[in-house]
Amino acid sequence: MIIILQSAIKNGNTFIVPDTVTTLANNQIGQFTNITTLEIPASVTNISPRFISYNITQVKIDNENKNYETYENGIYTKDGKKLIRYYGNDNSVKIKDGVEIISAYSFEGKNLSEVELPKSLKAIGSQVFSRCKNLKNISLGENVEEINELFIYNSGIENLTINSENQNYSIRNGALYNKDGTIFILPVKPLGSIETYEIPEGVEEIAYCAFHNQYNLKEIKLPSTLKTLGESFNYCKSLTKIEIPSSVTSIGPGCFSYCKNLKEIIINKEKGTIQGSPWGNPFGDRAIFWNG
Repeated sequence: MIIILQSAIKNGNTFIVPDTVTTLANNQIGQFTNITTLEIPASVTNISPRFISYNITQVKIDNENKNYETYENGIYTKDGKKLIRYYGNDNSVKIKDGVEIISAYSFEGKNLSEVELPKSLKAIGSQVFSRCKNLKNISLGENVEEINELFIYNSGIENLTINSENQNYSIRNGALYNKDGTIFILPVKPLGSIETYEIPEGVEEIAYCAFHNQYNLKEIKLPSTLKTLGESFNYCKSLTKIEIPSSVTSIGPGCFSYCKNLKEIIINKEKGTIQGSPWGNPFGDRAIFWNG
């Protein structure tokens, strides 16, 4: 049963979830800005990080709940392997040892300036640090296997380091790559800080949402080794022109969606040799210029 707000108990500044509820979904109590304390019963088996609104600073979970527990202002799975949401207001946070997964949006909007991630971490979700504008540095350990392409999206992070023993990822010239440098994942730059960018030779793929909403990006130079573009440039509203090298064989269906000024996509190949034109571009095929 998903929570129904009208039947929930609101006692002063405390929101008490009914004991018939199993799922706490996104944005269900955000309208109650006076609530600072949340009480979760044993019946709850699924908590969305975005159920925990910004005004909540205290969470109590029934000891009989078999799925979740709290620890130092965080909601964790009972086995301690997954952080669901941090609800405290500390500037410096250390995530407890043993955590393997950090959920999407888990620190969204928090006034963080420092966060220490555990060596045990394996996966980190989308927009984990969204709107954490005071957080400038983050360090990932050797065991990280999965990084969502948007994990630092809309944050203040400008310096990302990865343990040299990590077998999956690397940092090169201020950007995140796979280990051998053939996949460009994202530039470690705050939104709006990039006007020109050059992807180095040797890169074969630019990942999904690599430059998502880099609204000041005006010029991008792609390497002659590039084979695959994901949905890499959506919402790049300042981009007016891009040249696709002849090496490219695949472009994601929404690669240029919401690029409202992108009127010139030059492709150095014969017409129709890359499927899916115009790849979301709002000007359609009028903006595609085949040059093969």
